[in-house]
Amino acid sequence: MRTLYLLRHSGTLSTSATGRDIDRRLSPDGIRNAEAVAERIAGSSPLPQVILTSPATRARETAAFVTAEIDVRETIIPEIYEASAASLVDVVRSIAVSIDAALMVGHNPGFGTIVEFFTGSAVAMHSPSVAKIMFDIDDWENAERHAGRLADLYSPAVSIQLR
Repeated sequence: MRTLYLLRHSGTLSTSATGRDIDRRLSPDGIRNAEAVAERIAGSSPLPQVILTSPATRARETAAFVTAEIDVRETIIPEIYEASAASLVDVVRSIAVSIDAALMVGHNPGFGTIVEFFTGSAVAMHSPSVAKIMFDIDDWENAERHAGRLADLYSPAVSIQLR
């Protein structure tokens, strides 16, 4: 059994000091919501053993709230930023076989698309949202279309939750 958490970054400021999208930071509401989503992940089972995050500042700041709750180091994966769904699926399939539970922190539209790819369920990935997908597979390489089940969906920003 494998568990994948897909966390869309929390809400952001509309611009950055540099003017670059990749440098946008979390807004005050985004910070509060990132704390809530981090607590939700910390209360989940199994806990992520790795955190794979986009290099975007907003994704890294969102991931930092999770790492503070579960004491797991993040790994920056440049391919997650502005990724196509196919690229995101490749990142999932490259997770080490020794990892049973992983968390990816990134962006839409890719995250919404791969939730549907893996589960067959179309969901709105609000900012922030975390989708928990369970796979009955023994290796991440076998994460195929509709191979997963949407076990949870939570967004503190819009009061969405399954469970």
